[in-house]
Amino acid sequence: MKIGKQGSHKNLLTRIGNEGFTLVEVLIVIMVIPLILGVSFGVMSAALSMYRTIDARSGLSSAGTHMLEVIGQDIRGLTRLYDTSSETRLNGYIYKHAADVDYQFIPPDSDSPGALTRNGKDITSSRVSVASCKFDYLKPAQGSDAPKPPEPSESSAYESVLPSLASCVRVRVTLELGTSSMTFESIFHMRNL
Repeated sequence: MKIGKQGSHKNLLTRIGNEGFTLVEVLIVIMVIPLILGVSFGVMSAALSMYRTIDARSGLSSAGTHMLEVIGQDIRGLTRLYDTSSETRLNGYIYKHAADVDYQFIPPDSDSPGALTRNGKDITSSRVSVASCKFDYLKPAQGSDAPKPPEPSESSAYESVLPSLASCVRVRVTLELGTSSMTFESIFHMRNL
């Protein structure tokens, strides 16, 4: 009987010994886990960076589209431009509202981001900076006597003129958000009376 008990006791110890981990196995696991975590962190970091870039581009696109819509609506309502207009300022008279409109570009400096104001009020989105803004005063080029104005993409169909002689305005705005930037450009035709 004693032999049987000792035999089952040895079998039990042998089974327990085989179910445990060796020191080598534990060390391998300790070395592999940081590698897996490092790769996972790198992938997550890249995905987060890509998300931030896409979010910034989306914010810029939305802000730029809105800004051009507001400016374009005002330009289409203009009946005349004042001589105070320049490359960084658009100043004119809107017939529909019987009021003046005055857009001014305020360049960025070390203390504040760039902005675009309409009648003294900043129309720039909260996180977006206006890196540059330029107004070009145009009219259809000689020989463009078509009843319909030229397409905005046909830049050769326009010639630069003084603001008081312009019938359309090209607006070019560059916006920045973080490290991303986007440029928006369009030509708007003024109201013909």
